[in-house]
Amino acid sequence: MVYLNRETQERADFIVRRLGDRGSNLSSFVESIVCLHLEEYGEDIEKWRRL
Repeated sequence: MVYLNRETQERADFIVRRLGDRGSNLSSFVESIVCLHLEEYGEDIEKWRRL
């Protein structure tokens, strides 16, 4: 579970409602962002983890 403060949640909900496909929700939005981040920075994360 991930906690977002009220302001962040409201801003993210607004974005999802405006830009998301039908049926999109905040959870799927956050999931997508985290997956993209891990994909983009996965190698760097592994390098830092090994230090």
